[in-house]
Amino acid sequence: MVQPAQINRMNLWFVGAVWTLTLMCSPAFAEVPADTVLSVVRTPHLNLCPDAVAIAANVVGKLGRNPFTLAANAVKRRVEVLLTEVGTDVQARVWMAEGDETAAERTFHGTKEECQTLGEAVALAVALLIDPLSLQAEPSPPPPAAKASVPVTTQAPDRHASVAVVGVVSHGLLPQTAYGVGTHTEIALHKQTDARAALWQLQAGALVLSQVRPVSDSSFAFGLAATWVGLCRGWVRERWRVTGCANLLGGLIHAVTYSPAPTSPGDRLYVAGQAHVCAAWRLWGPVHIALDAGLVAPVVRHRFFVEGTERTVFQPSAVGSHAGLGLGVSFQ
Repeated sequence: MVQPAQINRMNLWFVGAVWTLTLMCSPAFAEVPADTVLSVVRTPHLNLCPDAVAIAANVVGKLGRNPFTLAANAVKRRVEVLLTEVGTDVQARVWMAEGDETAAERTFHGTKEECQTLGEAVALAVALLIDPLSLQAEPSPPPPAAKASVPVTTQAPDRHASVAVVGVVSHGLLPQTAYGVGTHTEIALHKQTDARAALWQLQAGALVLSQVRPVSDSSFAFGLAATWVGLCRGWVRERWRVTGCANLLGGLIHAVTYSPAPTSPGDRLYVAGQAHVCAAWRLWGPVHIALDAGLVAPVVRHRFFVEGTERTVFQPSAVGSHAGLGLGVSFQ
């Protein structure tokens, strides 16, 4: 006959075995593989909001493990976060996709001043979408290499465009160093899906240089007005932008005679290839400092000379240069 004390001991052994098996099967003890790719997209001017690395680290801390992977063959799900400006507020949208289908979606709203709190809500949502049961266990410290192994995107602006007006100084385009004004516009040909990816852009610009006289003969003066269009490769980030362009430039060189009687001998067509580099640094809002530099190689180097003599008054250099500094405005 089994005694009550023996029954109590048997019950304790049974309960202990059940709890042991339950804990061993729980997410805190199970070896869960990293099978998630995280992508975080922030539109410009949201630099107060947590970036991808901060959100990923927050998720790792909540889950007690690193669910993110760089291995393409291990990817089971994709989690995408989009932070955008909606008027004066910030909207955060979270998607989770398994395969080609969206499995879940969450949307949060807050002010720009509350962006850190909004980021906390986003991280919690991401953690719940990846593994809701893990949040029931006490989270363990994240692994040392968690940040380094998270495949994330810090920012990916929408379709980009900008306009800038700059003061210009040039050398080799006219008889002496000449000053003028220039403008250039860049328009992205597609959206930037990854902040580390470059953009193909279309550039158009114009340049007007004031008249200058040759050192050897002050009886003449020459000016230049030209426009250009070309294809660019640009890198756009939250505060800065760099663009390199190959352009076709066309315009007119204007000649003026001051002696013995002022006349306008006429204009000469000016066609050239241009290598153009532009840089911008955002000051506030859409306003940025614009800096540009270019090399210009004319297709035909017109020779200006005094009729009846062999004396050359002016001929453009084989390669001229120009640089500018001014202000611009960016658009999204």
